[in-house]
Amino acid sequence: MDIKYLAIEKNLTIHNRESVFWQSRNITAIRVSAMYEGIQQAAKEQFLYIGINATSVNYMPMLKLLREVTHAPIFVSTTSFTAQEQAEALNNGADLFAPISENPSDNYESVMACINRLNERASQPKPDVEIITYNDILIAPSHHRAFIKDDEIRLSKNEMDIFLHLTANRGKILSHEQLYQRLTNTHENNQLSADNIYATVKRLRKKIREVSQTDFIETVRDVGYRLVAV
Repeated sequence: MDIKYLAIEKNLTIHNRESVFWQSRNITAIRVSAMYEGIQQAAKEQFLYIGINATSVNYMPMLKLLREVTHAPIFVSTTSFTAQEQAEALNNGADLFAPISENPSDNYESVMACINRLNERASQPKPDVEIITYNDILIAPSHHRAFIKDDEIRLSKNEMDIFLHLTANRGKILSHEQLYQRLTNTHENNQLSADNIYATVKRLRKKIREVSQTDFIETVRDVGYRLVAV
């Protein structure tokens, strides 16, 4: 089986320098440029470790979620080390938070030393956490969290359920009645009228636009809504 590590890294110069070094040790690099892409990869593949460049990636909001989907060691590297950020990263699930060295062998030694300490946890079965993804959308229903790329959208329970239902049925038109039934069946004692569906979808779209230039929800006149491919 090929040994791979996952690099969540936008800086190609740093990535190429590191990946060539690791390749010399028969370890292959898989690179993504954003946390939501990294979570998708980590949820479906096993990696020797996951490396995050804190300087180029907005990693902190999704770090706990990454920790939930994998037992692989998570190493956060930075060019602007602070003890405060280190404490926050470690509390959110990182196994190592350290400055990036210009010498790849130094990074290698740090990573391997930490991996050796984490072998017991890494050998355990992977956690079973539901993650729903579609293009730039990532939803963790059990955590009541939704992201567009690496930006979190703070949603009410009704907004979250509509967003989740549209994402699970992407491309399909869902009528106002279907969405109304979904919400009233999902949430007990939900004081929701059919007219509130319009207002809830309007708020959801506004929150999506606050973090994205894309309007993922299409209105089908006199019928309902659907999540569109972008």
